[in-house]
Amino acid sequence: MVTSWTRRNLFPCPILSLITVSLVLTLGCDGLTVIGVTPGNAANIADARAVIEAGGVPNPRAITVEGFVADHDLTAPTPSGANTLFTTASLGWNQDFDELTPLITIQLGLGTTFTQQTFHRRALNVGLVIDATASMNQALDARTGTSRLEAVLIAVDRVLAQLDSPDLVSLIVFTSRSATLVEGVPGDEALTVKEALDGLFAGGSSPLTDAMQDAYETVRQFRSAARMDRLLVFTDAQLSAGSGPANDLISLMETYAADDIGATIFAVGTDFGEGLGDQISQVRGGNLVYLNDYAGIVEAFDAQFDSLVTPVATDVIISTSIPFTLDMVDAFGVPQNDGGLTHTIELNLPTLFLNTVKSLGAMFIRVRPGALVDLAKTTDVGTVSLAYKDDAGQPVSATAHLSLPAGMKRNASPPFFENDLVHRGILLVNTALALKHACEDAYGLPLTANPTFVGALNSQGVAQATQRLQDFLPYFDQLAAGLADGGSDTSRGLSDERALTAKLLTNLGP
Repeated sequence: MVTSWTRRNLFPCPILSLITVSLVLTLGCDGLTVIGVTPGNAANIADARAVIEAGGVPNPRAITVEGFVADHDLTAPTPSGANTLFTTASLGWNQDFDELTPLITIQLGLGTTFTQQTFHRRALNVGLVIDATASMNQALDARTGTSRLEAVLIAVDRVLAQLDSPDLVSLIVFTSRSATLVEGVPGDEALTVKEALDGLFAGGSSPLTDAMQDAYETVRQFRSAARMDRLLVFTDAQLSAGSGPANDLISLMETYAADDIGATIFAVGTDFGEGLGDQISQVRGGNLVYLNDYAGIVEAFDAQFDSLVTPVATDVIISTSIPFTLDMVDAFGVPQNDGGLTHTIELNLPTLFLNTVKSLGAMFIRVRPGALVDLAKTTDVGTVSLAYKDDAGQPVSATAHLSLPAGMKRNASPPFFENDLVHRGILLVNTALALKHACEDAYGLPLTANPTFVGALNSQGVAQATQRLQDFLPYFDQLAAGLADGGSDTSRGLSDERALTAKLLTNLGP
């Protein structure tokens, strides 16, 4: 419950899309959402869903709370008097499924007052970087046989449709070597770019960073105060965080970010390596978008293009402080130290972008009241503060104080949900964890004890996973009571997630 605000709110609108460390935050408002590209790889659990739908049991690591929640619209209402960017916070007191005692859940979101009518991108000086190495011959869509390169050409066509005469566009392609095919032509001369791409086929294996280096330098040649400078990079490079090529990519992006040249990386038919999405999102002006099917291409370029290439806030810091009368249990969508959670959690987002399609994700912090907490009285749950620089470079800050109302029962019966938003969020967190833990059971894990995924089902573990899901489904139904299904073109419904859980149970079999 937000009981007071210090100074002014930040961007009003719904929620931001998480990055991970897994982070995925979601901001939205009147059909506009803020994403800090930073929806890195943890926001994508499509592979796990596909395995379950196909009758299998996925790798538990493929299921994350952040990715699961990112498939749902958790748009928070805009507070009165909110500034361009704002935080929202809601509280719940509930007996969670796999927890010994009831927990307080803090659900955090970001929002903005920008709308599709009030948000307009500046003119671009953009460098298109296209991966045409041999791996781009692989099919993106098994049913149609569309290759990754063919999908990229479709995507580029849709990019060109978004450019106007004030924009400038350059084209860099890499196969066995990097080649600059078009330099600084006006955005309305799309045919020049398409002509240069005519007959392009995939082959060779030159480094991604060589082409990006050429593109950065090409873009720098055409710099102007009237335009934003940016690369749009289309690649299926499977880089792993910490590897030499991945480190080279991040280093290159950081070098040119210091010169105000941002980059959007479009991962085509690949997860782009565990953790690398987080690193990309931590580079100023950097973001990562997955292009795994035609619908994703349409969404990214027809509906989101302007917001994907236009940062709306920089140096964003969200800080949450929890009193020591509460014990930290876990957190999702926020950074965690190697040594475990502390009572102060700080999330740093170098850049925020808008997402005009939907509001995705949220941040969750779960705490357990200690013996010193008297739930008969109002419980201090903590403070959330937000600071950032707006698009004019001016600093803005705000602080919210959180408290749980008096009169809570120690056994959380009845539970307390400040609103339907946190009620839904708590249900989704519990569902994601039940699915993940069931998969860990089935493979004889937990991952903490056995970090190597073997991939062979364990008969005793399957029985345990079966019992877990059989117990969870009635819990799901009880917790979901009173909530709208919520399904839409841009959000999964609760019925979809119940069906997914039931399907995994069926897959475990007798």
